[in-house]
Amino acid sequence: MRREEVAQRYGESKTILHPSLGRIDVDAQVLFTENRAQTLVVMTARPGTESQDKLNSSPS
Repeated sequence: MRREEVAQRYGESKTILHPSLGRIDVDAQVLFTENRAQTLVVMTARPGTESQDKLNSSPS
């Protein structure tokens, strides 16, 4: 397996409309390799927000 370093990164805010939890605001970080062959998207709710509370209280 060939390893590549993460070449670029950007972030932005997104809103997800979940069927049971409703609106969830998240920060999205997108990481991708130099040739863009691989992309990783990480979405997290900001600590102390209603969105985080919704995610923490949802059943696994």
